Amino acid sequence: MSDRIEYAYTSNIGRRRGSNEDNFWIGGESLPMLNKGTEGVLEGTFSDDSLFFAGLFDGMGGERCGEAASYLAAEEFGRFCREQEASFAKDPVKFIQNLCRSMNNKVLEYAEKEHIGSMGSTAAMVFASGRNLYAANLGDSKIFQFSGRGLSQVSEDHVLSGGFLGKAPLTQFLGLSEEEGFLLEPSVRKLKAGAGEWVLICSDGLTDMVAEEKIASRIEEGSEAKEIVRLLLEDALENGGRDNITILLLKISGTGGVLSRIGRFFGLK
Repeated sequence: MSDRIEYAYTSNIGRRRGSNEDNFWIGGESLPMLNKGTEGVLEGTFSDDSLFFAGLFDGMGGERCGEAASYLAAEEFGRFCREQEASFAKDPVKFIQNLCRSMNNKVLEYAEKEHIGSMGSTAAMVFASGRNLYAANLGDSKIFQFSGRGLSQVSEDHVLSGGFLGKAPLTQFLGLSEEEGFLLEPSVRKLKAGAGEWVLICSDGLTDMVAEEKIASRIEEGSEAKEIVRLLLEDALENGGRDNITILLLKISGTGGVLSRIGRFFGLK
């Protein structure tokens, strides 16, 4: 069997919200601006020598502004990665910074055109090419890595410290106006992983409803990405489903094949 990335994903409106402000881009798939989520849990595989990229976007803002922000981010994410793929290998960090700036500009341009005072989106993204796996994020949508050592968060939460009622404000997100003195600074982390390991990208509709210990046990006890995603979604809904829930789960599988051809991009020797 060839090495490959097996992935499963879902986006669900939850039990309390009237709309879905989450969006994603994986395997060429994303959601329209106005949507009720995916039809169940979907899956796919990646076994190519090109750049693999996946992103999750959690929109913010009333009056459908959140849906617009996450949709614009997802669309620009897919377009930029496809068109600029060749530049990733030269400088992955610069590629990610330019990508974030391009997505940010799309959100700001839309807000200006529609006379919207405040709208934005988080971004949690994974890229794999050559020997390298990178995780990058803006905001508090999380990326985890699961291996024999357990579950570890590899994204950085961009939130203000201190006591707040409800959610703490974000310090980084798409829709940040650099003209007002803010600097868009995505967190970028280079990772190494081996066959049989997992990468989870999720919105806070999952992590606010399901403890990390439970998430870890679901992955540890499962073997198929689609079934694990289904169970995690059920857990979030059963625990209240107070927010939109989006889950992207990646599994590295096989021996030889793609990982050999592209330099074992998760860092295997």
